Amino acid sequence: MHFALLMLASLVTAPLPLPWQIGSLAFSVAAVVMGVRALIAVRRAGIKGAVLPAVTAGLLLAAALSGFAALTLALWPQQSAYQQCRTDALTISAREACDADYVRSLRDRLMPTAPSQG
Repeated sequence: MHFALLMLASLVTAPLPLPWQIGSLAFSVAAVVMGVRALIAVRRAGIKGAVLPAVTAGLLLAAALSGFAALTLALWPQQSAYQQCRTDALTISAREACDADYVRSLRDRLMPTAPSQG
């Protein structure tokens, strides 16, 4: 039950603006911990049927959510600037400019140019 509530809290907080998105990371990490504990309990109890695959699938989903939330945290400056730009954009062209700036900033952050040889 706690596992499901933590997963729900993680999903609800994920689309919120920064800094509230950090709650998603906390909830998803807690869900991973609870999922591992649930998986151990199910295996020890020898419960058969769909419970083990369901807990495993939930645990994998919690791990993926943790990864996405951690990535958002790692890209905080780019995410924050993008969210502020989209909030301030009043026209479609302004929003498109925000999107282009965001993609450019992500590209610069994730794929820096190689140093020139020579």
